[in-house]
Amino acid sequence: MVDIFFGTVGILLLLSSIVMAIIQRKTRLKLWLCGCLVGFILFCIGVNMSPDTITTAEQIKAEQAEQQKQQQIKNEILENINVSYELQDVFYKGKQKLVIAVKNNSQHTFSGDLYVQVVDNVFDKEIAHEYFNINKLGPNLSTYGIMWIEPSSIDVKYKFISIRPE
Repeated sequence: MVDIFFGTVGILLLLSSIVMAIIQRKTRLKLWLCGCLVGFILFCIGVNMSPDTITTAEQIKAEQAEQQKQQQIKNEILENINVSYELQDVFYKGKQKLVIAVKNNSQHTFSGDLYVQVVDNVFDKEIAHEYFNINKLGPNLSTYGIMWIEPSSIDVKYKFISIRPE
């Protein structure tokens, strides 16, 4: 209600100052500028006080509670995801097939991005890396990705870059 009052008064004062300046060409410049400035300030106060832009303590608490709930769900998902790999005896153009399997043991469907790094155990250097996009993996479901790597004794490291509960 206050926002409508200030907004309306501001616009009326601004418009009346402009109309007075047009009708009475002898209007003092300082008075006209003051009227325009006060009208503009009242209009801005009215716009800034609109209910859409005011955040109440209850809204902040509700948003924080929702964020905490989402974080708990993400943590639960991360704790219940099983990532495994299998180096298969399948070769193509001098490269060996590596299958990365992801199983969702949580009670939530999620989407996310998995970063996989393959490291040579002998020389301790990265052989390959890949990002896998996982879309809407439901509870107790699995998915997999395939990488073709240089044949070697390997170690596979992984990290979820993002997790989004669905």
